[in-house]
Amino acid sequence: MHRRRHGRSGAVRNRLAAGRSPRRAIRAAIVCDLRAPVAAVTPIQGDRNMTILQADVREQNEPGDWEAGLSARDGYPVFALILIFVLIAVTAVAIGRIDTTMGMAYVAGATLGPALLFWGIAYAVTIRHARRAWQVGSFAGVMLVALLYCTAVMGTASAAAKRDLAMLADIRFDAEGMAILPANADRGPASRVFIGHFAALNTLLRERRQRLEKSGLGSIVDPQALSVNPALLRDCARFGRARPENDAATAQVAALIAALPGKLERAGIEPILRTQLLTGMTRGATGSQLKIRAAGARIDAMLEEAEALCTVLAWHRWTPRARAFVFTSIVDMQEYDRHVILYNGLIQQDQAADAEMRQAAERDRTRIRRAMN
Repeated sequence: MHRRRHGRSGAVRNRLAAGRSPRRAIRAAIVCDLRAPVAAVTPIQGDRNMTILQADVREQNEPGDWEAGLSARDGYPVFALILIFVLIAVTAVAIGRIDTTMGMAYVAGATLGPALLFWGIAYAVTIRHARRAWQVGSFAGVMLVALLYCTAVMGTASAAAKRDLAMLADIRFDAEGMAILPANADRGPASRVFIGHFAALNTLLRERRQRLEKSGLGSIVDPQALSVNPALLRDCARFGRARPENDAATAQVAALIAALPGKLERAGIEPILRTQLLTGMTRGATGSQLKIRAAGARIDAMLEEAEALCTVLAWHRWTPRARAFVFTSIVDMQEYDRHVILYNGLIQQDQAADAEMRQAAERDRTRIRRAMN
């Protein structure tokens, strides 16, 4: 340093001796002094030192990892997650009840789809600036909430469907085959179908019973009733005229039962329960049709025997005694006995069929209760 200061003083004296002004002499000496290090370094070190120097400058200008962490954007993942959850809740309220009868795929799309859409928008806007752990964790959290929502929707729908179908376990039948519905029968779409079905069925059965009673089918073997109302023996052909009406009523009942599966399929029942219900009904459809037609055939046979009994009793060769007829003609008695045996046998068959129907209904109720538990 001493030699460089001395050199600068000598340079100034030389320039002053050359006739330059003091100010110009000092300025020229300073410029030469500033250029001297560059001139001294460049020829000696060459391009290698320049490269190292430039790398050092860049390294000093570039921020470190901790500095980059201070200035980097974090994506606000917590705020984004809260906003996504709020949007999912608002969407669930706005949509209301999801039609679970469309199947599991539809419910999954209706619940997972909006959640995935909201997360995708949030990712494009802000979450992509967050750390990788936040990106993966936010996606997993949103999907977990959506899956829980989907499970809750399906579980609620399944419980409602079971409660709906459980109404079938509370249906009773009287001795005449009329359905007795519980007080709180309307529990959902399936129960409403059965309410309408049994109401129509009861109407058909009631109308047929009234026509048969009007024809005197139940009074034709009652001596007291015939004594009080002898007009019942004037038109024995009415029993024959009642047979086509009975056939029409049987066909109406069969058509009503055959239409029940289609009504249930359009009722909006849960797919799994609907399949189980329709499978059971399809399995028993053939037997039900046979039983209905067998019951109609028994009534036709009873009407035929009633007409024959009416014809014998219309000759009035008998007198009532308690609950029996006392015939004055052996031929009439034999004819009456032959037809009354057939008539009573048909009544017993009908009663046995009604008893079997009630037992089958009880078995169905038991199966329904087990399936709902």
